[in-house]
Amino acid sequence: MNCQRCGRENLPEAQFCIRCGVELRNVEAERAADPDARPCYRHPKVMTLVSCGKCDRPLCPDCVTVGAAGVRCRDCARNRVPVRWRGVATDASLGFRRLLGRGPIAFYIVFLLVSMLLSFGRGCFDQPPRRSVPPEIESSGDSSTGGETSE
Repeated sequence: MNCQRCGRENLPEAQFCIRCGVELRNVEAERAADPDARPCYRHPKVMTLVSCGKCDRPLCPDCVTVGAAGVRCRDCARNRVPVRWRGVATDASLGFRRLLGRGPIAFYIVFLLVSMLLSFGRGCFDQPPRRSVPPEIESSGDSSTGGETSE
């Protein structure tokens, strides 16, 4: 007897499926209730009517990823699109041109922001070198009197 849920062939006198462990009589009753239901590709014990819109795998509620393109399995929903830096630079330059096309106020705002960023960078990165203490002052006696010794 074949399991209706996972498709595994079982012994004719078996009460439970060897692969998914479901009771074989309950699977037949469940299958009769909804003939279009299929087992989830990752969870064979769960019957479902939902499938991935890209690869047509049956999906249970735990495996479903809902996005702008519809219902997807986790593998199809990863959407690994490579970043093309030339396209990013083109989009940035178009945005900058649109901003400057708004008029002189936008230009002044951009100039102000850029000058603030540059001055912040100058303050953080162009620090003056630390002054070193001459060896004569450092080695000469008490530091509380400024390097002078009392007689």
